[in-house]
Amino acid sequence: MAYTPIQSVVWTPNSSVFLLGSDDQDIPPWLIHLSSLLFGLLIVQFSLQDLMTKTSLHG
Repeated sequence: MAYTPIQSVVWTPNSSVFLLGSDDQDIPPWLIHLSSLLFGLLIVQFSLQDLMTKTSLHG
């Protein structure tokens, strides 16, 4: 039987998301984009929440 690598690295150019997946089941690109989009929205929400609390304290 030929040797096949178990792990492969999938890299998306628009975000620094590194995912490990097996060669048998490939990760669909839309799932990678969706997860990176949700992660970005989460960061934006925390940034806005922090900004709102700082401005409300000064106001």
